[in-house]
Formats: sequence, structure tokens, C-alpha cells
Amino acid sequence: MSDLFVLALKNYVDHIRDVMNDEAVYQLWRLNKMDMRYMPRLEFSGLEKDNISEWLNALSQVANANLITPSKEIQEEILDRLDLPTEEAGKQWDKVEEIRDDLIAVATQAQESSTAVAGAGNGSSSKTNGSVSPKAKSQVSSIVSPKKIKDN
Repeated sequence: MSDLFVLALKNYVDHIRDVMNDEAVYQLWRLNKMDMRYMPRLEFSGLEKDNISEWLNALSQVANANLITPSKEIQEEILDRLDLPTEEAGKQWDKVEEIRDDLIAVATQAQESSTAVAGAGNGSSSKTNGSVSPKAKSQVSSIVSPKKIKDN
């Protein structure tokens, strides 16, 4: 029934738009002797009804195919479309990012330590550039997710 209401409302707004464009805007443009090629047309928006379940299903499929990586911005967009508060979720993402950064630092230290030990054993230099391999970063990122972090 709400779809029928939205359809009726769209038709009503279309009628108002047509009257305004054909009568008011046209007359105003003509009276001011302005070039008709540049006459604006009124349009409306905001009555489109998003099909949330289809949108979430598509988003899920894209995420499962690893075409996108979950982020704070994506989560905020989802919550906005569902008319849910985003502030607390933003705080959770901040916690996740902090923990992820800590884990990456620990992984970096462990990698440097193992490189130093291995380097000391075979005579090679024990210095590293301090970077973590992309594979290690992705493994750490996949371990830490907002779902696994709970408020105390």
C-alpha cells in the first residue's frame, strides 16, 4: 500500500511540476524577454523509495567477492540508509583502527626481531626498512573486525 501511495504522490508532484514549468516559469521568462533556449525547468526528487533489501544484498555480494573492503564510510552509509544512529558505530570503528594499528606494530616488531636473529646467524645485515608486507597487513586486518570488538 505504501508503494501505491508513493506512486500517487509522484503523479501529483509531476502535475505540479508541469504546471509550474508550463505556466509560471514560461511566463516569467517571456515577460523578461529572456532567451527561451536557456529557460530552466523545475524538477523534483526525494520520493524515490530505495529497496533496502536489494541494496544490502548487492553490497553483501560485492563484499563477499572481496571487491570492497569494509570501512567506516561504508558502515555509516549503511546505517544512514537504515535510519540508524552512526555516532556509536563511528566510535567502534575508531577502536578497531586503533587495535589494528597496535597489531601491525607488534607484527612489525616481530618481523624485525626474526629478521635480526636470522641475519645474525648467516652474517647478513640485521637492519630492516621497518615495513610490514602487504600480506601481513591484510592478515592482521582480516583478524580484526568491528564485529569482534565489544563495548566494555
